Amino acid sequence: MRVADARRAVALAAALLAMAQLEASAAGRLKVLHATGRVEVRSAGGGPWKPLAKGDPVILPAMVRTAPGAEAIVLMDWRLRAAVRLPSGSQVRLETPVDLVLESGQAWVLVDEPLTNHPEMRVRSGRMALRAPVGSFVVRDPKAPSVEVYNDTATVSLSGGSSTEVPEGYRLDASGQVRRLQYADYSAWREYANAYTRLKDDWAVRQLEEEYSS
Repeated sequence: MRVADARRAVALAAALLAMAQLEASAAGRLKVLHATGRVEVRSAGGGPWKPLAKGDPVILPAMVRTAPGAEAIVLMDWRLRAAVRLPSGSQVRLETPVDLVLESGQAWVLVDEPLTNHPEMRVRSGRMALRAPVGSFVVRDPKAPSVEVYNDTATVSLSGGSSTEVPEGYRLDASGQVRRLQYADYSAWREYANAYTRLKDDWAVRQLEEEYSS
């Protein structure tokens, strides 16, 4: 092997090691991409609720809630591959970057690609449990849970029942009925998806600017 090739191999190995170390250190830390109104966080083990703002870390396991009129988007992965939006009046327990328990309100989940070492996202709401490697879906109200799938396919199970494959463009409710989503459903999702893309792109640009200015 030539000296130049050996140096490139060493540099590549060092970069891969640094990336693995960064991913390991970030595994239990999420980031708030967006927050408006009163957004709060506390340890999943209890303790006082504390204010949560854009750019703040979320140390897992944790609970995050939004007051009426508030909204938050939490990045589930430092590579920007997954995020969850909590609209007004929602509360979620974040156990791992891929394990969410909706306790009230709604969780809008978007997974562009599977997270490292985590083949699928898992979301629970009341007696309903969803799992999917990638996709876009909305999980609602644990008291009368439902799942809407906007991209790819999700496997959804109800306690005491079998699993159902819910395809893109359909909604599964607590009774086990599947129906097609309406235009109004897609309109709300597209509005959020477009806003999320802008926020994510701005976040990535700021990260690059900070990296090259340091």
